[in-house]
Amino acid sequence: MPLFPQKQSDNPLLDAKLTPTACEWLADPHSLTRKLREYTNDQIQFKVISRGEWQLTNGEKKIWTRHIQWCLNKALWIDAQVMIPEASMRPELKNLGETPIGELLFPKNVAVARDFIFTKNNDGSWTRESMVFYKEKPIYIRETFLAEFFLQIGLRPRCKL
Repeated sequence: MPLFPQKQSDNPLLDAKLTPTACEWLADPHSLTRKLREYTNDQIQFKVISRGEWQLTNGEKKIWTRHIQWCLNKALWIDAQVMIPEASMRPELKNLGETPIGELLFPKNVAVARDFIFTKNNDGSWTRESMVFYKEKPIYIRETFLAEFFLQIGLRPRCKL
């Protein structure tokens, strides 16, 4: 007998009673960049908030980070962080400038094999975390879909988040 009670399902999106369309947006393994641009007819704005290299506490390894946001009509839809270990860093990743990383990782909008971890946040937002491999090296991506995103695209959940 398990020490902790088992969940009704292994899929927190189903447990949250999100609409099927909202689940599709969150669980889509294709390019979020492309999907946002297509959905908004290229009206979505991409903004790099910060980027830089960080030394880990052991003093030996570095990690490159990038914080970005997707907004429409000045409303924040998605807040995201990308973390790339030193061993995964490539010049094209470091020199993205104002280009979304999705354009590099999904050049032909091919689905990438990855597992998502979903977290329902108290403010009505959802966070998904995933590990994507670029040239066989890991890249960690954390994307928070804010409540405004769900409101604006008409994907309100069936029940309160």
